[in-house]
Amino acid sequence: MGDAIGDGERFEIGPTPDGAELLARFEIPPRRALATAVFRIPASAKSQEVEAEVSVHGDDVDTHLRLGSGQRLPAVYIYVPAGY
Repeated sequence: MGDAIGDGERFEIGPTPDGAELLARFEIPPRRALATAVFRIPASAKSQEVEAEVSVHGDDVDTHLRLGSGQRLPAVYIYVPAGY
């Protein structure tokens, strides 16, 4: 894993085999805490650009990845530290 990803950040992944998973750390605004999320990425023979989406609703944190194809992937698992 590299640096934490913020809302709206773009990065490139792939090609990805069937069953690929991506583990990512996300910055949680405005508290500067970090969430860790796992995504299941569909198979792709080519690299693709991905945009991160992070939203906070009270104590709930929601993360998605928007693939270059327009598909929006929710996290299959997300860990947010207690009391962030």
